[in-house]
Amino acid sequence: LLASSVYNTLRPILEDKVRALAIGDPFDPGTTLAPLSSAMQASKVRQFVEDPGGAAECIASGRDASGSQCAVAPHLFEVQDPSARLVQE
Repeated sequence: LLASSVYNTLRPILEDKVRALAIGDPFDPGTTLAPLSSAMQASKVRQFVEDPGGAAECIASGRDASGSQCAVAPHLFEVQDPSARLVQE
């Protein structure tokens, strides 16, 4: 969550940071995030990414270089409605 007073300053910084994140082998120095612990967990996260519900828009995403079915690229969402599924679940 970002306060409206800093939103315009921090949004582009956060977008760049998220785009730079890479999922991959945790032993690879170029990896910043490892895959999730199970394919079932990854499937649930993908559902949120594909349908965040409410007024939620993906404004940036990272890379998945792992090829793992447990991997989901990181995403940054802008949410206008705090009752959106993405926020509530």
